[in-house]
Amino acid sequence: MKMLTHLTQGDSTLLINLTNFCIDSFYSFMYREKPLFRKGEFLKSNIYRDHLADNPSLKNIVYEHLILEDEQWLRFINIPLFVACFSMSICFSVDDDKLLEIYPEIWGENSKKIKRIQLENGKELSELFYPEFGEYYIYNSEWESILYRLFEELKPYHFNQFYVEPAIKRFMKHLGDGDESSKVLQLISTMELLLEYDQHDEINHIGQQYSINDEQNLIEKLEIADFDFWDLPPIPQNTLTSLIKGDLVKQKENNWKIPVCKIENISLLKELGVYSHSLTCIKKIENLLKRFENGDYSKIIVP
Repeated sequence: MKMLTHLTQGDSTLLINLTNFCIDSFYSFMYREKPLFRKGEFLKSNIYRDHLADNPSLKNIVYEHLILEDEQWLRFINIPLFVACFSMSICFSVDDDKLLEIYPEIWGENSKKIKRIQLENGKELSELFYPEFGEYYIYNSEWESILYRLFEELKPYHFNQFYVEPAIKRFMKHLGDGDESSKVLQLISTMELLLEYDQHDEINHIGQQYSINDEQNLIEKLEIADFDFWDLPPIPQNTLTSLIKGDLVKQKENNWKIPVCKIENISLLKELGVYSHSLTCIKKIENLLKRFENGDYSKIIVP
């Protein structure tokens, strides 16, 4: 709201007009990979006609602060403002019963994504891939994250009870009702977890890849648990040799890739550090679920 007020300099009518422009604009590009339009396409759009064509004051604000353009293309910028206007318009104007229908309409049912993380020069570089033949709703992970967090902030009790809790229950149901070890095995199998190591003086963990479904995605975006495997110990040479003999390792020069999802030996998973981290994730999810079951649907993310 501060940015809206700043841009409109206290003009209440202009503020309403700018908010409505942001809402309609986000609807128009939220399911695109980029907030990008051909200039001619935008100038012929309902958004331009309904909001900007006859409102020079609003048009000046939009073109100065919310749009970049060249001869052919027009790109929306400051996307969090658009997402905020969209989220507030739903959370503050739609009744609770209708929200039950809107939540799944926004995020939909998506195919699994692939998350890859590499350690380069001491920094974690994360990428999210959308396999070509999958079906997806929101292609931009950052927008999706802002949406989740805003709905959880603006409507915590309703959103957590009717959207987050069912998602967590689906996730835990998939892990089964077995003991801790069986849940860990099911988790890393579901994730199709692959770890990457680099061998110099020691065999150190430098990267990972795993598939991520809708429930995992929500869990990560709301910081309920972090499925990224870091701070894993080096692999002893004799352990690596054993994995090589078992045809579980792919080597390229000094680089080793281990499909951890195929390992069922609990002692080996503990030695790799995977078991402990997996169990920590599961416990965090279970603890939140217990809080929900006790009727506490307050905010998950607390500043």
